[in-house]
Amino acid sequence: FFASAFFFPTLCFFSDPFPLRTLQHAVKDAVHEVTAVAYPPFLREAFDLIGSLQPLGTDDFVATDAVLLMAFNGKGYANAENDVLKSLNAVFAAHGDAEGSVAFHAVTDGIGGVLLYDILTRRESELRGEIEHVFTCGSPLGLILAYRNRLEDRMALQPPRCKQFHNLFQQNDPQGYRLEPLLCPSFASVRPSTLPHHGQNPDGFIASNKLSVALRLHQHVIKVDAEGLERQWWGGDRLDYMLDSPPGLGELPLIGLIHIMHASYWESLDLAAYIAQRTVGGGARLLPDDVPYTAFDLHIPAGNFRHRTTALKVRKMSPCHRAHDVVVAKGMTQVLTARFEYGPMGLFQLADENVLVYALSHPPQGKWELLGKATTSPKGKLSFSVPALTPFPPGNYPLKFVVEGDRSTADCNLFVVDPAQHPRAVVFGIDGSFAHSLSLSGADPKVRAGSVDVVRYWQQLGYLIVYCTRRPDVQKSAVINWLARHNFPFGVTHFWSSGTPEACKTTFLRALTQDCHITLSAGYGAARDVQLYSDLGMAPENIFAIAKKRPAQPCVTLVNGYVGHLDHLRAQPARAHRSVSGAPTVRTMEQIGNHRSG
Repeated sequence: FFASAFFFPTLCFFSDPFPLRTLQHAVKDAVHEVTAVAYPPFLREAFDLIGSLQPLGTDDFVATDAVLLMAFNGKGYANAENDVLKSLNAVFAAHGDAEGSVAFHAVTDGIGGVLLYDILTRRESELRGEIEHVFTCGSPLGLILAYRNRLEDRMALQPPRCKQFHNLFQQNDPQGYRLEPLLCPSFASVRPSTLPHHGQNPDGFIASNKLSVALRLHQHVIKVDAEGLERQWWGGDRLDYMLDSPPGLGELPLIGLIHIMHASYWESLDLAAYIAQRTVGGGARLLPDDVPYTAFDLHIPAGNFRHRTTALKVRKMSPCHRAHDVVVAKGMTQVLTARFEYGPMGLFQLADENVLVYALSHPPQGKWELLGKATTSPKGKLSFSVPALTPFPPGNYPLKFVVEGDRSTADCNLFVVDPAQHPRAVVFGIDGSFAHSLSLSGADPKVRAGSVDVVRYWQQLGYLIVYCTRRPDVQKSAVINWLARHNFPFGVTHFWSSGTPEACKTTFLRALTQDCHITLSAGYGAARDVQLYSDLGMAPENIFAIAKKRPAQPCVTLVNGYVGHLDHLRAQPARAHRSVSGAPTVRTMEQIGNHRSG
């Protein structure tokens, strides 16, 4: 049984320091208690003094950095530190009987972060308990420590007595400062980690961001003694994490921006999800598992085909439209593609007709928004570029194409990845790999035992799941329905659409690595997939084949099937990584399909 107690050192005048109900719902029964620890308003004296020295007073501008430097070196600071220390020890004493079964974590605002750091370094012997994770939000701790270093001729930055320190800040926060460049100046050239959006990441999952991994990835700019740096680091992970700020905040006056930024942390679901995930684990959710995706039930006005003959030709034909899942890197042009046909195997191609393009902007419970209108080509194909003013941030987004003439639809998903997060993916074949039969038509082919659990294993670690098949895209609906019936986790799907099946699959996977900077960490498939995975640069130990005979190319043949392979995976150290959305949420194909209107 895992229990946690949270501390919230906050400004004394702030009545609701954190969305406590949201956080408590996220961690459910894992939280034993949430305790607020206040500190006295010791900044008031310094604020009034600095304001009296400014020509315009404090109405339009305040020298916040000067206030902070003066306050943390004033007489009142020692008293505030004593008060917080006594309050923390009182909480520890209240849980004395639960020693060993309760884990304590601290969440602080900017000022509280400096207070807690000093307690955990200079007065750790007086603290009567252990704090595992410390989360500071918009803290000037970096500024204060840099100032002390200058005064004391680069004093050693003592690690706080905690398991992991997390320094979180908004991009435009005038009081938020980084810590990593203080511990290692080379980190000034390395961007801080970015918290995932809760809208696309209900679990708050982010890759562990191990310091050792960061040193290896940025070894061209960080040239230090790795072992020495790890010994003086404040935990095993990176320290600096940045939350995305709404556009336009940088244009606000400083005096107003400070208050807005302070309040924004306590209203951030991104922050709540991240805290829940790091303290309680991947089971923490801010939304229930069964929250359905918003159904597409927009009342679109009745329209007409551009050409009268089109209505006559398709009147007795069933649509077999299909749109292709798209994976793009953040900052790239987001181009969506689809094909519109009617009749068996696409007998009639919908030429020169209008199609409306909609997207679910904040899944799973966002709103469907119209992105625009496009016209099909003479062969029924459509290419639509997402308007430059409304690009999607990293995450995955359900899309729907609606034919204006008869309201028939095609569905797909847009995946936006952030190369700075070093996304990783695992590729799975379908025919001969998941299914015993090579055909998904006719009778429902049996799914291989353990295959669903293996895919779920990788998704829970945060990897992007990619389903690749050599089947033509006209069979997309049948394949997706088969995956949904057997509860396969949600992922990217790719079908043969042009050229040879082999070349089409190779081109798609190569684009993931070269254009989107996604690392293909493992590949599963039949014997014929081994050569393709090898050509893409996968190591033989990361290529897994379901085959009766050992393939010619080196790989791992799953002799005992997926069940034995899953046992082997679980026995290995976890290899968590950030995916498209960063989330390990095990949404199935069926759940993602709930947004369809039918």
